[in-house]
Amino acid sequence: MNKKIILYLWGAIIICLISISESPNYFIHTKTGQFVTCRLLNQGLTFKPKGKNRDTLTAKGYIYYNSVSDFKCAIKKFPKAKTLILDTIPGSFDQNQSIILGNMIRVLNMNTVIPKDGIVYGCGINLFLAGNNRMVHDSCCIKIPALNSRERLTVTVEEQRNREQQEYYYQKMGLKHNFIEYIEENQPLSQLIITAKELKNFLSR
Repeated sequence: MNKKIILYLWGAIIICLISISESPNYFIHTKTGQFVTCRLLNQGLTFKPKGKNRDTLTAKGYIYYNSVSDFKCAIKKFPKAKTLILDTIPGSFDQNQSIILGNMIRVLNMNTVIPKDGIVYGCGINLFLAGNNRMVHDSCCIKIPALNSRERLTVTVEEQRNREQQEYYYQKMGLKHNFIEYIEENQPLSQLIITAKELKNFLSR
């Protein structure tokens, strides 16, 4: 291998290690950090076909910067897909990607399902709420992040923007009541763990 390429690779590795050690939370939200986590470690969101007619897609992995492109490729390859099963969504590195994905799911008139023992954390809930018909199994686990802590005296501009973006998204998805207020009123810590029954009750209001 060319010496320049080797030096470049070592330099990139060193920069990544320094970035991780200095500010791990910042690094993981950069495209480089997401590439390392989601691409090299194979933890990024994937869409696999299911069923004889391939009319169902199973989603697994973290939502990251390339998830929208990956979803477009899956839909192009499996155009009959009308149901999206959210098998394991451990979280999201990019809220915008989750909202864009949700809008695409709604436009395609797809149904969403959280199956038995399914896991949906963080902005993964945006994908579920986008479904034309939403089905959730009683054994699933759902965690929703805090969008704004009422206990803090100050809220960053980014946090406020994220909150407003989520409020608009929930309204667009046709929720009859304010999901943001429901989250904040029921979460004492940084995230709210809700049961399938609680989610069903809220959606049926």
